[in-house]
Amino acid sequence: MNYWAFKCNQEKIYDLDRRLSDAGKDDSLKKFAYRVVNKPCLNDISPGDIVFICQTKAGKWKAGIRAVFAIKTYPKIKPVDSVDREYWKITPEPNEHRVDGLLTDWFRVISYQTLRDNGILNLSIYPCTRATNFEISQVAGKKIMSLILKNK
Repeated sequence: MNYWAFKCNQEKIYDLDRRLSDAGKDDSLKKFAYRVVNKPCLNDISPGDIVFICQTKAGKWKAGIRAVFAIKTYPKIKPVDSVDREYWKITPEPNEHRVDGLLTDWFRVISYQTLRDNGILNLSIYPCTRATNFEISQVAGKKIMSLILKNK
């Protein structure tokens, strides 16, 4: 099992707040397809991997982890799910690599500063890069999961 961080820009690209709120009201919305933009990651992402969905700092949103997503499929080229389309603020690419999975937990943002304060110091997602998908070490992934459980 690997850990990943997938970024989400709520201001310009995807309404993560509304999607997570709706998932709390309707179990069918816990099913989720997330795009995999970074081609080098395609061969490394597998069913059973865990993704931390991270919102970027933009507008009123603080950068940090918002949700946990369990991957159920290998990345494959597929269109945006019709249910998911309403949460996009832009027109998504019609056929991108996506992984299907299940939202297993969501919460108020755990800021990058909180992660650093808890000894998670060198995550690849911290620098302001334009990439979307980042692998996270086993040690950091386990620390993040522990922090999430502690903050419930």
